[in-house]
Amino acid sequence: MREVKLSEVQKGYYKFKFSDVFTVYDPNEKYLDLMEKRKYENAFIILHQQHISGSVGLQANHFKNFHEILILSGVSNKQASEVRQAMISLMRENIDVDADEIKEFADELQHSLKFLDAMLFYFVAVAFYRSSLSSKTWKILDRCVFMATQCIDGFLVIETSVIEGMKKSHDAMIEASDNLKSSVEHQLIPMIKEMKEMVRDTDGTMEQQKCLYDSWCAHRIEHCQDLVKDHDGRINTINEAISALRKCFGYKYREYQVVGILLSNLGHSYSCLSQFEPAERYYQHAITAYKKAKDYSSPKKKADDIEASLNNLKVVQTMLH
Repeated sequence: MREVKLSEVQKGYYKFKFSDVFTVYDPNEKYLDLMEKRKYENAFIILHQQHISGSVGLQANHFKNFHEILILSGVSNKQASEVRQAMISLMRENIDVDADEIKEFADELQHSLKFLDAMLFYFVAVAFYRSSLSSKTWKILDRCVFMATQCIDGFLVIETSVIEGMKKSHDAMIEASDNLKSSVEHQLIPMIKEMKEMVRDTDGTMEQQKCLYDSWCAHRIEHCQDLVKDHDGRINTINEAISALRKCFGYKYREYQVVGILLSNLGHSYSCLSQFEPAERYYQHAITAYKKAKDYSSPKKKADDIEASLNNLKVVQTMLH
């Protein structure tokens, strides 16, 4: 896959309106037909030729489309990350937009099942929100990461159904499925981790607030690892998050809802690996943590989480005895 020359970005003499540059559905261009046929290299070449001489508005859309091709073609995350950063720079310099407008556009893309584009704009929204962090903004940042996770769910469902409908050999379908999981594991999950790092590196943020945000981000990441059955990676992600929470909050770390969620999911991964003794232990820890948590939005949600872990605990105990 040819690399995009990021120096080719042109600066405009005035700022474009965001709604004049981006739309949910692209115009009917040649590259779309090639994307349908999964000829990503050919689609990339066509876009690159247009990109070199294009206006700022056209180049912004090309970055969006380059990003989708890079994700689907399975190249390294490094190049996709460079395209994301180039797009953010272009938007800051040439497009009149705020973080809320970007997030709302990402929501629209997600509702229209344009999951990869939605993930990109949730990422861009986080970059724009960074410059105006507040207690309210933290909740919006977490929602962006949560919606990016939901996009991975939707992307996997659609792509899996496409693979299952392919009239190809069994080996070809297995290869397509492996490529799909590789895209999630090596590109989309790192994208969410990059969103997390953007916030972590922000100055002027209270350490406890940042730690709590990190733990919710870890929850989003470990959920994605579960989707691709990377249970070893999921266990490491959860353990790192719990260790950071212990260090930051001391004995009060179990007063947060996310701790119970992480412990319960740790139990689930050990159960999937048929390691039922640690699974039993972590479900028990999860129930204790849920009971101690003080930040639930409603008693019903707390009761539901406790009941779910109790049910999972019974299943594991059945397997042990």
